[in-house]
Amino acid sequence: MCGVRTETLNNFVDPRVVQRGVALATQNAARIESVEAARGEGAKVSGYCTGSRGDEYFVTVDYTLGTDGVVTAFNSWCACPYGERCKHAVALALKHHLDYREIGKREPLGAFGEFVDHLVERTDSFRETQEVLSEVLGWERRRRPVRREPTWQELLEEYLPVESAESSAATPVAVVFETDFNVVGDHAVLRNLSVTGGRPRKNGRGWVSSDMTLAKLQNGTGHPVAERDRDRLIEILSEAGSYDIHSQPQSLRSLRSPKFFALLDEAQEHGIELTTADGGLVILHEEPLTPTVYVTENDEGLRIDAAIVESGDHPPLILGYEARGAAWFDDDGYLNLGRFRHRAPAEWQRLREARRPITVPPEGRAEFEEKFLPRLRATGWSSPDESFVPTPPAPPVVRAFVTATAHLLRGAVEFRFAYSNGRTYALGTEADPTRNGESESELLAGLEGFNLTDREMIGAELMEFLHETLPQLEAADVDARLSPGARELLGLEAAESIDLHAGLKGQDRDWLDLSMEVRVDGQGVPLAKVIRALRSQARILIVNGHYAHLDSPQFDKFAQLLEDAQGLSDARRSAVRVPKTRVDWWDQLGELDALQVDERAWLDKVVAAAHTELPSFDVPAALDATLRPYQEDGFRWLASLRRRGFGGVLADDMGLGKTIQILSMILDSGAGPWLVVAPTSVVSNWKAEAAKFAPLLRVAVVEATVKRRQDSLASLAESADVLVTSYTLLRLEASEYQALGVAGVVLDEAQNVKNPTSKIYAAVRDLQAPVLYAVTGTPIENSLKDAWSQFSLAAPGLLGSFQQFRERFEKPIAGNDTELSKTRMAELRRRVEPFLLRRRKADVALDLPPIQEQVVPVELAPAHRNLYDVHLARERQRVLRLLTEDPESNRVEVLAALTRLRQLAISPTLVEPESGAPSSKLDAMTGLLRDILAEEHRVLIFSQFTSYLAEIRARLEAEGVSFSYLDGGTRDRDAAIRAFTEGNTQVFLISLKAGGVGLNLTQADYVIVADPWWNPAAEAQAIDRAHRIGQTQPVTVYRLVSANTIEDKVVALQDTKRALSSAFLEPTGSATGGAALDAAAIRDLLA
Repeated sequence: MCGVRTETLNNFVDPRVVQRGVALATQNAARIESVEAARGEGAKVSGYCTGSRGDEYFVTVDYTLGTDGVVTAFNSWCACPYGERCKHAVALALKHHLDYREIGKREPLGAFGEFVDHLVERTDSFRETQEVLSEVLGWERRRRPVRREPTWQELLEEYLPVESAESSAATPVAVVFETDFNVVGDHAVLRNLSVTGGRPRKNGRGWVSSDMTLAKLQNGTGHPVAERDRDRLIEILSEAGSYDIHSQPQSLRSLRSPKFFALLDEAQEHGIELTTADGGLVILHEEPLTPTVYVTENDEGLRIDAAIVESGDHPPLILGYEARGAAWFDDDGYLNLGRFRHRAPAEWQRLREARRPITVPPEGRAEFEEKFLPRLRATGWSSPDESFVPTPPAPPVVRAFVTATAHLLRGAVEFRFAYSNGRTYALGTEADPTRNGESESELLAGLEGFNLTDREMIGAELMEFLHETLPQLEAADVDARLSPGARELLGLEAAESIDLHAGLKGQDRDWLDLSMEVRVDGQGVPLAKVIRALRSQARILIVNGHYAHLDSPQFDKFAQLLEDAQGLSDARRSAVRVPKTRVDWWDQLGELDALQVDERAWLDKVVAAAHTELPSFDVPAALDATLRPYQEDGFRWLASLRRRGFGGVLADDMGLGKTIQILSMILDSGAGPWLVVAPTSVVSNWKAEAAKFAPLLRVAVVEATVKRRQDSLASLAESADVLVTSYTLLRLEASEYQALGVAGVVLDEAQNVKNPTSKIYAAVRDLQAPVLYAVTGTPIENSLKDAWSQFSLAAPGLLGSFQQFRERFEKPIAGNDTELSKTRMAELRRRVEPFLLRRRKADVALDLPPIQEQVVPVELAPAHRNLYDVHLARERQRVLRLLTEDPESNRVEVLAALTRLRQLAISPTLVEPESGAPSSKLDAMTGLLRDILAEEHRVLIFSQFTSYLAEIRARLEAEGVSFSYLDGGTRDRDAAIRAFTEGNTQVFLISLKAGGVGLNLTQADYVIVADPWWNPAAEAQAIDRAHRIGQTQPVTVYRLVSANTIEDKVVALQDTKRALSSAFLEPTGSATGGAALDAAAIRDLLA
């Protein structure tokens, strides 16, 4: 009966674990509990094993042995931390096998033994036999212990075993190189090189590698060594290159990866020796090898041989199909190994494949030098014994290759040393033996005064090189080679003169048509061609074989003037259209020294019209009022613009009397009818103001469309000096108003036409009035586009097309470049300055009482806060999804969601009528009102939500406070206003949209803005209902803002818009970018 061959357990269990199991078995640490399904010399065995720390573990093993003692199957389970295929399982299997083999040597068991034998014959299994014996003898089967959690010490013992001295210190390993070579002359020439693992022979001479191959190291059947060393050897041998892991050993002729050499470096650092099978020294080169080609010469001719600099004249063996490295024997017989930095050049490898040197006969030397030697530059070559010295080539010439694209005036030049064999070399590169280095140096010294760098050129630089520098280079014996485009440009002649001409072709009410022409040597050039040349990088104009430079300061200014005008005309025409209002444009045109003007009188007249101060004239006697000094200035500014045929924008602060200044100008004109367009709420105010201050003016008010009124517009206009209508009526009957032929147009609250895509903007634009004046206290409400819309009507062409305006002003001002933003804002202010009049109350109305504004933060009550937070989370998720999908298409839904959040910040019942949560803001306002009214002050309360005004109304009724009420649905507006102005009510509740403009409510000295609006200008207009001329008391303004809600973000947005408006209207203002309610701004609101 054969014993277990324990090494065959290595196929199923880690060899180190097998060794520990054998040790436990020899210590008799295992005992058998039961045996089932015995199969020859194998079985399924259960039992216990005592571990190295004295703990006993329950173990089950199922193993099978062949007849030769080879383990053919092995499975196990154990209660130890290792779990399966552990040392305890190995010990129990060995214990069972040992007992099984000893059965035949035991003494007879007598009668009991016979009983047991009888019982075994009549039972089907060992388990059944054991159960019968248990019943007969009263045995109690031991329960299988419950597997317990191992301690940390047990885990570390299992996972971090102590390497035995025998397996670590006593078994050094090496990387063994086996060589196959021939001796040729004095040199040993490698034919093959293989690598394997090795351990020392017992006699200390050489290395044993038979049990250290890659296959045996991987499957654990090799000689036991330290785990770290085994892993390193496996990694090295795996990278060696043979795809067959059973190859004995690994051939390096098929080396696949350069990583092999790095692994050898690491192995040496960790004490693993590199050696040959007989113990010879192996030298691993640290620096990469240098492939080269040796060229030597003797009587038989030239000898060309691919070599490696480091191996000298020792023939190397190339490692790897892709030439990853090389090996050779040196003079001392030591094996040398090294890697290439990269794969060796293909040319070098092909020469190596020749197996023997290539010989060139003496008569082929010249052909070799001319044709083949230059090709060796890729690999590098040398003559180690200096026997071969190339014949010095004939001196080269310096050649200039000049290329150009004529119509783009772009070109380039490259300088090369050119040899007679057709080869060229860049200047400044190191000369090799195939070049005449001495002659090259002499050539460069003779051209020291020239710029010989390769470069691209454009425009003036290119023309200067072709016409001035190139002739000088050719005179210095530089060989010039020109492309057809370069020859074309070289054939041009420099122009002797270039002049600018301007003439008047025609004019209408607002524009002048100018013929602009550039003449080169007296030859006129189409304007379109001039514009293309000015816009190009080259800035050169070519006309009939002549070229002229356009890069002078005069043409820079001319280019800017044309750029400004091009948005207003067609570049294909020979003329440009320029508005009379572009005072700055005409000034710059007149300053061009090179400008020759046909009949210059017209230009002088245009410039003079824009600048000449008109004689002082008096305020019309028909005005029944005494104007304040600043109002007289405003009247004269308006009248002077009108007399020169210009419109403008009167942008005085609210409450400074813009209406009376306009009425003065209309009286001064003596013509009519004038069309005044105003918001519906202000129409009646114009009639009242005219009757009060200009009673001689006949004023007609259009109160309805043609279907609801008796008189036609024409008949009303015939009998009136001033025709007053609303923006709504003008939009509905635009064609009828356009047919009137009015003397001028006044747009009151002109911000109503701020949208250039709206129907009302188009209706006003098509009125075709001689002059138009925009009257507004807020020319900018949201963005600079608002200003463009109003100036495009009052001073057509002043700011160019909207696209021009966006590119020139709006985008740079709103951008991140602070300096550019300031520069463009200053330029914009200069351009509009002659047509914009803006005075602030703080500057001119010195007798106006002070105003104090205060933001009152309101903390939401807990129930109000909870409701707001729930809706905020819901709306934020919804809005962000809509913005991601399509911000423009979903704009209405997004604004509706923001409106719901703003209403919730004001009062819960505005969104959820059944909510029992209190309105924190209404409670705060009530307390504030009690204090104000107790001191007999009078209050204006503004809100944009009529539903909230209704809640305030109900609270005032409950408090017994008298009030007036005005919104868009109020039928008798005048009665509501009189009730407050005559002192019959203490509080005036006003819708921001219905009562924010056109009202004079100086009887109030307190203003409460109940909820912030997107547009700060609308709030300012509302406040100015109280703080205006006629007010005698200091005015206090309270802005109620629900803290930590969307209202905080609305206030921040207002600040940004105020800063933009200030930068445009006030010299000390600074541009801070636009404040449009775009997707980014909406995300900030919901942050």
